[in-house]
Amino acid sequence: MYIIPLLYILPFTIINAKNVHEIRRVWALCVQTHEMLTSLQRESENSSEVTDLTNRLQSDMLRRLGTLQALGEDILLNSRYICFGLTICQIILLCVFSSASWRIMNTLWTQVKTLRECATRRCLSSCAANQKLRVPTPTYEESADRTEVYQQKSVWNAEVTDSLWQSSLFEDRREDWEKVDEMMLKQKHDCLRRYAFNALCQAILIIVTTSAFLALTIITLTNALDVPRRTRLLDLQVIMIVWHNVIWNCGLGISLGVVSCVVVFSPTPSPITEEHALRRCESDSF
Repeated sequence: MYIIPLLYILPFTIINAKNVHEIRRVWALCVQTHEMLTSLQRESENSSEVTDLTNRLQSDMLRRLGTLQALGEDILLNSRYICFGLTICQIILLCVFSSASWRIMNTLWTQVKTLRECATRRCLSSCAANQKLRVPTPTYEESADRTEVYQQKSVWNAEVTDSLWQSSLFEDRREDWEKVDEMMLKQKHDCLRRYAFNALCQAILIIVTTSAFLALTIITLTNALDVPRRTRLLDLQVIMIVWHNVIWNCGLGISLGVVSCVVVFSPTPSPITEEHALRRCESDSF
């Protein structure tokens, strides 16, 4: 996927590198010519030879300055070609990734909703089954003990004794297989919900980061900074370097890296077998 943009921008990058090298060479010649002109002006000789040499040096200086301007415009044009290709690739990748993320998140949250509804119905059916069961009418002493328990000022401050744990208040009339089913649903729901939330955060950060790079390429492609009339080419390069560093090193890049590590090292949702659930139930009971 990433080899296509690389193959596209590689020729333009090589051409720009050659142009930069040529600019350095021509600029060095311009500096030498300027030094020669300065030395000739200091001598202030009015001979025809000095005048002819000065005119030739001035014409060479103007020609080389024109070459520098042409090379700079060529670099800017190649940069816009590069940004055009990158803009197309980024738009395609952004659309594909957004569509795929939407489908994945829709599937994950649908599964979370289904598991939540299953757990809710299981809980309601268990409560209804417990309410249908009738216990024998308690004696007067048992009723007095229960009334005394209910009249405590604060449930959190009340001490739970062994007799209270063994009373009918904490009696669970569900079958063992019902407890196992509820535990499996709860564990599956919690794991899937955490995974879906982490995946959603990762997708949002990727889309925002890609959009930030897309904005930079569009600015360069449309020449919104009016290079070189209003903004120098060197200033544009500085803006691009600072833009990339701010995205990766000062905000989105760090957040995306942390969230990606969380997603990678998080347990992946998988079906829970009955044997595994029974072992978990037995270990929790101990």
